[in-house]
Amino acid sequence: MLQWIILALGLYLCAGGHWFAGLLLVLISGRWLAAAVGVLLLALAAAALMAASDSTPSDIRTPGRPMEPLSAPRGPEPVSYGVGDAAFAAWLAAPNVHGRPAAGLEATAVADGMDGRNVAAGVAGEDSVARMLASMGIRDAHVFLSCRNPGDATGRADIDVVVVSGRTVWLLDAKHYRPASPDAYLVPTPGLDAMRGGGELRAYDSNTNLNVPVGSLAGVAPVRTYHAGGNMAWAADSVRSGLPAGLDVRPVVLLSRTTGGVYGVMRGTMFPGAVPVMQADAWASAFTDAPADPRAVGYFGRLLKS
Repeated sequence: MLQWIILALGLYLCAGGHWFAGLLLVLISGRWLAAAVGVLLLALAAAALMAASDSTPSDIRTPGRPMEPLSAPRGPEPVSYGVGDAAFAAWLAAPNVHGRPAAGLEATAVADGMDGRNVAAGVAGEDSVARMLASMGIRDAHVFLSCRNPGDATGRADIDVVVVSGRTVWLLDAKHYRPASPDAYLVPTPGLDAMRGGGELRAYDSNTNLNVPVGSLAGVAPVRTYHAGGNMAWAADSVRSGLPAGLDVRPVVLLSRTTGGVYGVMRGTMFPGAVPVMQADAWASAFTDAPADPRAVGYFGRLLKS
């Protein structure tokens, strides 16, 4: 009986990480077969705990962990989602659709001195995301196109798209990034998610071994870099402070379809302020249509730019 007690105590110490004392007690107990089985079970339990911890987003974002694809690169697909101009105009006139795409961008582009190509890309991205929404058969949620950022006193900063579904408020920022190559991914940049200002978002293709920790890419030149601003985190903070309690505000950067395809996205890729980056189609496939909370509908109705 005493031997079994000593064995149990030894296994308990091993489980707590005190391997030297635990193994010493196991040896003293003389119960070799039982000890072997116990150690095996401990090893399996430890492996299961490690696998569970690997699945958490915060761990995956850690530079010391290998990157994992969130979405694979997509080839060229119709940027209009098959929604023609007449059908799009009819959708824009629906009672649960408010505003028009790129109204905020067009209004401020001249005043801000934006490059013409950047303006064209921004308009194309917002138009593609709007047509995606038009193709989704949304009946109950409300869509707001081109809203003012309530935290910006100048009225220039805008939110491309707001979708209110139930008590969930999606703030969507459309990015029209034409991939640098057909198999390129946007990858996490260490520390970018914690920034409040701007930074670089990097893209790498298959010539780079992407099955590596994020930090190991620090000295590897990306195929392209993009400016990642903090406007969406700013907008989300401003909206949260203005909306009534009980509404869930979720900012997301969406990669719109382009004539050259869509970047793949590595898990944990974010804009400043921990705003996640997703392919537009991936967001659409996970969207749930629900009757919009009227409090949010009234709030965003007052923020429309058009």
